[in-house]
Amino acid sequence: MRELIEGFFDFNYRHREDVIMLLTETPTLADLGLIDKALAWRTRLTELISGPEPTLEQAARAILALGGLQDVCMQFPDAPVDELKAAAVTAALDALGR
Repeated sequence: MRELIEGFFDFNYRHREDVIMLLTETPTLADLGLIDKALAWRTRLTELISGPEPTLEQAARAILALGGLQDVCMQFPDAPVDELKAAAVTAALDALGR
């Protein structure tokens, strides 16, 4: 589990400027059907974290962990990456109850 969460952090940290740019283009993303693809990707990650039929609580915890991790990458651009990653991964695992 930790490896998945750490990988998700690394991906989002590495592409944080791209994600911010994409968020400003939400109408265009919707027109292209990319929001549905992003939500499907998030659903797949939730399944990897919580199993194929998670309870509502498990799914909510997974979404909170993933969304929060993504937000942390964008919210603290000047924080030392190693410290930020350690804090974010710990918080995400806490949200998952692990």
